[in-house]
Amino acid sequence: MKSLPPKLVILAVYRKKSTGEWRGFCFPYDVTCYAETKEKAFDKLEKLVKLYEEGLKDYHYPERLTLRRLSDKEDLRVFNLIQKFIAKKIKEEIEKNILEYQKAERHNFQLKENRTPATGYFYQPQACFCNP
Repeated sequence: MKSLPPKLVILAVYRKKSTGEWRGFCFPYDVTCYAETKEKAFDKLEKLVKLYEEGLKDYHYPERLTLRRLSDKEDLRVFNLIQKFIAKKIKEEIEKNILEYQKAERHNFQLKENRTPATGYFYQPQACFCNP
């Protein structure tokens, strides 16, 4: 079994226009949740991701569970907007001060540019000592 810890983890929350509910998702795990408020969605999502990552660590990050495509079409649409924004933000932060970027545990973002505003954060997990 191939061991592959992720290099970038993104947690995002957005409001579904069709239902008014808040939906959260995590890339690259395809962990999702719904909640009545943005805060509740983040809380649920963070708890779910923490449990998921504990399981991944226990099983040495199997690729089939660590790197998953997003299964929901609307999540994928929002993710495509977010990934462009994150790539630009990473570039800007590194150019501004690479040492400060290295110290940050997580990087927040707010995407307001398009039809579906989204908010969230991303982080780059610490190096893992697992057997490849």
